[in-house]
Amino acid sequence: MDKDKKQILEVRNLKKHFPVKKGILKRTAGYVKAVDGVNLDLYEGETLGLVGESGCGKSTTGRMILRLIDATEGEILFRGQPIQGLRGARLREMRKKMQMVFQDPYASLNPKMTVEQIVGEPYVIYHMGTKEERRERVEELLGEVGLGKHHMKRFPHEFSGGQRQRIGIARAMALNPELIVCDEPVSALDVSVRAQVLNLMRKLQETHHLSYLFISHDLSVVRHISHRVAVMYLGHVVEIADKTEIYKNPLHFYTKALLSAIPNPNPDKARSRMALSGEIPSPVKPPSGCVFHPRCPICKDICQEQAPGLKMAAPGHQVACHFCE
Repeated sequence: MDKDKKQILEVRNLKKHFPVKKGILKRTAGYVKAVDGVNLDLYEGETLGLVGESGCGKSTTGRMILRLIDATEGEILFRGQPIQGLRGARLREMRKKMQMVFQDPYASLNPKMTVEQIVGEPYVIYHMGTKEERRERVEELLGEVGLGKHHMKRFPHEFSGGQRQRIGIARAMALNPELIVCDEPVSALDVSVRAQVLNLMRKLQETHHLSYLFISHDLSVVRHISHRVAVMYLGHVVEIADKTEIYKNPLHFYTKALLSAIPNPNPDKARSRMALSGEIPSPVKPPSGCVFHPRCPICKDICQEQAPGLKMAAPGHQVACHFCE
């Protein structure tokens, strides 16, 4: 990443443990360690891809960053300011700068509201502009995402999945945010529509100098849109690097296994698959030491006893492994 870029988001030792209730009295019998010590940095104008299998804690991390759920432990700084302690008006003001695009473009839109009401709702909540000014701004936003004035009076059910996601993106853009958390924004769309939406997001990023935290399980999508990639496994970030570096020279065995599973569009070129043994451990009782050690082909005694932190294996390339060399 360009050294001249300013850091917009800093996440340190972020954790989220959900209590497991049992018995008639619903006593806490344990915790689901959904996120267990995540460290991330995001810079101005950058897209950081956050990838991993379902259940690894990607979406939970994104929701904690936006304060949609509170963290159990850790620190989140937006432009150097801690945001966990913000309440009331200060939190509302901060949320203008941090928005979200959700996975399901239908469930995230109110079916009883028109497009004009959906996209214009942030202006109503923040008491911004007159009714006519809001209508003009909504029309501008719809134009930016490839929709027109004639769509304003329609309801969500009258649109395709790709069009609904464009509406969701327009709503996220309404307050001129600096950071947008994109939670699997194209996974519910047809393959033919995904590229259109991704190219739209890249165009908006360049025009408005946005920063994206792009959450996905699809490594080909992440490669298309991201500048850097962070790989998560069982609540931990196990590798972070520039996208070119991580796809060309992955160091963690979990990253190698994920990349080997990407389908090859050329049937004449066989891809060697790296099949991992065993099942993903339960986040209620994660393994001691390195959480990946039960499935790692080079596991040693130290892996079972000591958890490896992220360390710099090469310039800009961090990996959590005792034997990444």
